[in-house]
Amino acid sequence: MDFIDFELEAHGDAIYIVDFFSYYSGDYFSSSIFNHVRNELEHGNLGGMYVAAQRELYNVQGYEKRGQYEKAWQAFGRIPLQFQTQKTFYFVKLELSKYISEAAYLNTIENFIQSYPEDERLIALQLVNFFLTTSEGKSALEEITLLQNYVGESTLLKYLKGQAYYKIGDYKNALENYELAIEHVHSLYPAHVGKLTVLLRDKDYVSVLEQVDKMNEVFGIDSEEWDNFFELYPEFLQSEYYSKVKENLN
Repeated sequence: MDFIDFELEAHGDAIYIVDFFSYYSGDYFSSSIFNHVRNELEHGNLGGMYVAAQRELYNVQGYEKRGQYEKAWQAFGRIPLQFQTQKTFYFVKLELSKYISEAAYLNTIENFIQSYPEDERLIALQLVNFFLTTSEGKSALEEITLLQNYVGESTLLKYLKGQAYYKIGDYKNALENYELAIEHVHSLYPAHVGKLTVLLRDKDYVSVLEQVDKMNEVFGIDSEEWDNFFELYPEFLQSEYYSKVKENLN
């Protein structure tokens, strides 16, 4: 999921989109196009370093799709260093590092913040992820508040708030924010999982059954997936309610 900031200009009675900023890629559309052209001009479109960088980036994406994250990480390491720190490449590394190790992920975030200290929006978003990874829920909530100044209310922020509240043990507010996120985007799977996790923790098994039914309706989850999920909740597995889950799947 992405945040998009649009830049608008009025010409007469019409309003035009002249540029936009993507939080997912970490750059303006115009800047990403400029950097692409500049890289081709400065480093050669045919046989130059930029071609090598693009080739390895293509390899990274291929390995990622096949779940071969170590090979993807190695391919990214073969990208010439002068390109690795450009935002378009950096954000690929950020996403990939999550599958390598917590240390790799946190180190990549730290390096990104040092490389782009002036970009408060992106730093706030990365710090939210950082603090959630390190279970620092209160700090995550502070960064989410800063992000709201830029993007306003959003479904993703509601979900992230739910995660942050869960980290600090405020399960009531966690549940409320998961439900708000689901209300806005009914197919937001992580928010559904967050809600189900709170209900299981509270041992509200009647609501758990209702939530499982909703998730089955939206996502079509099979019996084996539920077995794997509920292994983390042995008390629920041993209850009569788990039998009802299995019955409803048949």
